[in-house]
Amino acid sequence: MKNKRSIQNSTSKNQKTKILIIEDETAQAYALEAKLSIEGFEVRGTTSGKTGLSLAEKIKPDLILLDIVLPDIDGFEILKELKEDRETADIPVIIISQMGQKENIDQGMKLGAEDYLVKSEVNLDKIVARVKQLLHHK
Repeated sequence: MKNKRSIQNSTSKNQKTKILIIEDETAQAYALEAKLSIEGFEVRGTTSGKTGLSLAEKIKPDLILLDIVLPDIDGFEILKELKEDRETADIPVIIISQMGQKENIDQGMKLGAEDYLVKSEVNLDKIVARVKQLLHHK
């Protein structure tokens, strides 16, 4: 048993931390993906909310970066569905949105987001720092 357990532990340590980006602004998505990949994360991205939900269930990322304004399903609905599904409920979600009104932030946090970052108030380095901080405490 000890050998099997240590093999599993060493295998999991070698796996990269997976981050899913659900963001419809292509430039923002590419910049986030590039920065997080350089930092050693395995990153998947999509511009579609429906595809994002499907990917979350399929790949079980360690963290999701979620925009609110998406072409098919808004981010609040995605967050709600993620948190209602036993398979994805424990995945931490950071909302990154242009919508910085207090009611939007309150809604995101109430639905279960770990954090809500307003795009105009953060840069890539701050986003990466927050991702690392959340994953470190997970």
